[in-house]
Amino acid sequence: MNETNKSKNEPNPLVSVVLPFYNREKVLPRAVTSVLRQSYQNIELILVDDCSTDLSCDVARSFEDERIRVFSTETNAGAGGARNKGLSEVRGEYIAFQDSDDEWLPSKIEAQVNFLNNAPPSVGAVFGGKLLVYEDKQNGSIDGSVKYVPASMHKSKLSVEDMLIKGNVISPQTLMIRSSVVEATGLFDARLKNNEDWDFMLRLSGACKIHYMEMPVVVAYLQANSITKDTQATTVSLELIANKFKDTLSKDPKAFAKILRRVGSGYYDNEDYMQALKYHKAAVGLDPTQPKSWIRLLGSTLAGTLTRLKILR
Repeated sequence: MNETNKSKNEPNPLVSVVLPFYNREKVLPRAVTSVLRQSYQNIELILVDDCSTDLSCDVARSFEDERIRVFSTETNAGAGGARNKGLSEVRGEYIAFQDSDDEWLPSKIEAQVNFLNNAPPSVGAVFGGKLLVYEDKQNGSIDGSVKYVPASMHKSKLSVEDMLIKGNVISPQTLMIRSSVVEATGLFDARLKNNEDWDFMLRLSGACKIHYMEMPVVVAYLQANSITKDTQATTVSLELIANKFKDTLSKDPKAFAKILRRVGSGYYDNEDYMQALKYHKAAVGLDPTQPKSWIRLLGSTLAGTLTRLKILR
């Protein structure tokens, strides 16, 4: 991170907003405008072009606002790598992330700055909810479906940290963190092309307390080319996370078993039955009362046996 011009303990601290993009020429203006029109104005907007092949970079440079700085990655680095490029340039006391196809609600930054200004130093991050809006896959129009996420936060008796063990409940675009916390958490794991946000949040929860602010702060538009729909990327990322955070995730055996079943199923779909068997066997060991684990273990065993018989022929 760039240490120059950082404000410390100021009533109106500078907020650095990191917004990576890749081939988003049509929706990028919506995301950028929602940041520039925030009720809280002491911001810098760091736009990171992740080697777009369309006119996204031209769109980014078309905004005439002195608070904007535009950077580019040398090679396509994915969401995590592009965010890391932005993090290397931040100057603010607080850091927020925006996605290239989403829209912040107008008071997002103001509400979170006010909270962190009055929170003890042990609370290093705050996040809110998001409204999911489903777009029509054919023409990009809004179909009117809206869902609030995370819907269960206010009902759960679990802490944010315990809920993160079950799965990610924090989207980067809903988050604001103290810049000092990033030094303890580390950057995004650029190896992960999916779930890099969950990996980051698990490390963040180990570095500081995270507060949930029960209010929507972003409208997230789900599109047909969303990276979260890449099943192969999901399998690879979940496997890395399962191995990196084994001790932490094992605190909730049932939830961890579910993750391992997903990894095993990914390998099964890719016809790698030995790896599928490995993870389904581990899932059974963690949660032997779950029928799904046994069924998938049996399926992997049979598929692997049939494959070996074909080879012997």
